[in-house]
Parts: sequence; C-alpha cells; structure tokens
Amino acid sequence: MSMNRRSDIDIAKGFALFLVVLGHVVTMHHTIFRWIYAFHMPAFFFLTGYTARRPDTWQGFARRVKKDFAALIVPVLGVVQVFNVLLNFFLSDDRSLTNLWDIARYNAITLFWASGNPADGIPSCGMPWFLFALFWGKLIWELLGLLFPKGDFAVSFIVMLFGAYIGQVQYLPQCLDVAMVVVMYLTLGQLFRQHQALLDRYRVP
Repeated sequence: MSMNRRSDIDIAKGFALFLVVLGHVVTMHHTIFRWIYAFHMPAFFFLTGYTARRPDTWQGFARRVKKDFAALIVPVLGVVQVFNVLLNFFLSDDRSLTNLWDIARYNAITLFWASGNPADGIPSCGMPWFLFALFWGKLIWELLGLLFPKGDFAVSFIVMLFGAYIGQVQYLPQCLDVAMVVVMYLTLGQLFRQHQALLDRYRVP
C-alpha cells in the first residue's frame, strides 16, 4: 500500500462492488434491492471523483480522453458488439447474413443510446450504460475543470440540473443525460478530497 493511497477508499470501493453483485442477485422488489439501488452507483461516481486527478493542460486532457476511451469504451465494443453479436448469431436457428446484420444493427443501436433500461422505444444495452456514463461524465467534468478552474462547482451544479431535467423529457444518446448528473458526483468527490484534512478533524466512526 503506497503512502498516498487511502485504505478506507479502497474498502468503500470493494463494498460498493459487492453491493453491485448482490443487487443483481436479489429480486427487484426486495428491501435489500431498493436499499442498494438508492446509492450504489452514485457512490461509485463519488469515489471516482475522490481518487481522480484532473488534467491541468489541454494536452493532458487529450491524453486522458484517449486513455479513458481505451479503458472504458473499447472493451464494451469488443464484448457487446463483437462477442455478443457472434454469440447470439450462433445460438439462433437462422444462420443467414441477413440475421447477422439484424443482430449487429440491434446491438449497435443499444450502444448508440447506452441506456440501462428500455424506455420509449429505446432498447437497453444493460450493464455497459455505466461505462458510457462514466466516460462522458469524466470528459465533461475534466473539460469544466479546464474552462472554469475556480468556479467548476457552480457550473457542475448547473450541468447536473440540466441533465436531470432533460432526462425527464428526452433521453440523450450515449447516456449523456445521466453523464451530466455524474459530473456533480465527481465534483463532490473531488471536493471531499480537497478538504480531507478538515474532514479528518471531525471524523466520526
């Protein structure tokens, strides 16, 4: 364990990961399910903001976007749009190229919207919604840090309100409405880290 790494943050991440697994095991109407889904994803975004290091140059921003795309989006494209398409094709009774194209097109549409749940005719891509929301949320958050180095909290709050509002009216592609809400959780995580010394003075068990 390096000196600049906090064990309590790692424990919190591990606990959140456990809750994700547990949340997909219990039934949807179970009390434990409702309790977990009340906070587990916001907790992930908050902890990401706490541990993240925002780039302070445009060159650093470009490198970060490239790195996050390779780490978050490329695996989804490989698993969902390649493995999942081929798996569904070989499991189907129809082995025609037309069916392969239909399966690939359907999966491409799900990844275009990156919605966690089907709604208003928008198909769900399932779990990968989180990775798209995190990618775009981090991108917007880091961009705001460069554009508004001293006032990004207020701007993040406005972005969050806009994302929360637009998500009630119209879903955006790539889960962008949710990503704008994610920006606020990242900002709060970073704010807590910046004031960790003050928090430690008044720490409660």
